[in-house]
Amino acid sequence: MACVATILAPRHDHPALLGVKISILLASLYFLYDTRTYVVQGGPPPPLTTPTSSSSRVIVITGANTGIGKETARLLASEQTTIILACRSVVKAQQAVEDIRQHKPNARIECVEMDLSSLTSVRNAAKQLLEKYPVIDVLINNAGLMHAQYELTQDGYEQVFQVNHLGHYLWTRLLLPSVLQSSNPKIINVTSSTYILGTRETTQNNNTTVFPFHDLQCNQERAYTLFGQYGVSKLANIYFTLSLAQKYTHIQCCAVHPGLVRTDVVRNMPWYLRYPNQIFGLLIQALQKTPTQGAWGTVHATNMNVQSGLYWVNRKPQPLRGVTPIQVAEEAEQLWIESAKLVQLPPHDDASLAMKQ
Repeated sequence: MACVATILAPRHDHPALLGVKISILLASLYFLYDTRTYVVQGGPPPPLTTPTSSSSRVIVITGANTGIGKETARLLASEQTTIILACRSVVKAQQAVEDIRQHKPNARIECVEMDLSSLTSVRNAAKQLLEKYPVIDVLINNAGLMHAQYELTQDGYEQVFQVNHLGHYLWTRLLLPSVLQSSNPKIINVTSSTYILGTRETTQNNNTTVFPFHDLQCNQERAYTLFGQYGVSKLANIYFTLSLAQKYTHIQCCAVHPGLVRTDVVRNMPWYLRYPNQIFGLLIQALQKTPTQGAWGTVHATNMNVQSGLYWVNRKPQPLRGVTPIQVAEEAEQLWIESAKLVQLPPHDDASLAMKQ
């Protein structure tokens, strides 16, 4: 406001000069609004219903008790849609259900306990859903973890890699029988542009950086860093999406980057990143999406027909940076095989499942 007052302060300006100042001010405000709308937010809100919104759907969302996942559930909730929140804390998930029902009293929402840091929990939750829902139309793998400290899960794997990738890999493959029964199945993996920050390996032959297959758990020579391991897990999300799209052509598979969203993911950041985020919160918020806006990309992929096997940013497909197409194809397949070993699944599904496509 001080800047506006300075610009428009009467200084015996000629009317024409005052008009120029006002024009510059209005143009600047419009530029800021336009930048905020189309660069930060990614445009106006997406359609909240499908072209065939009268048909019922079953949508499963992981990590939906808060942040982007909760807003995704709220936006998609309706009388025709059954939403299942798969969350580590049933108490927090039920609180999210009650909050959503305050806005949409007739919404059909329920919870299932599922902790991605426990492969046993993932298997138990998947078994419950398979028994109750023979058809799952949309599987949204939204849950994610960023952690400053190196920790192992009860399964013996690095926590961020298991929660962000391995758990979702197992979860998705176990639920495929129900997903493939849908007439319009979709699998949406929420990833991040920070995949470019993931620590890589350098081959001795041609000095090409590759996915760190020799030390996925950071328990050998690769150092654990906040963004390094988080980036690896987010690239794994993208690779997993590409493999799913190639193996199951009947399913629309998308990797969606929600944008820079102000959520509580910063709670696990080290103090030198967390405190500046809080101190300069108002300034940073101008460059960030709200959780609702962060959910728009997932909602768009859920409700619209989109090209499968691509990485989406602001509801538009984007090329991957830092990796060649040959690397992507080879590393995605290798990651699929390595992940199958880690969760004790065969690398390929049985013939009866494949025939359901």
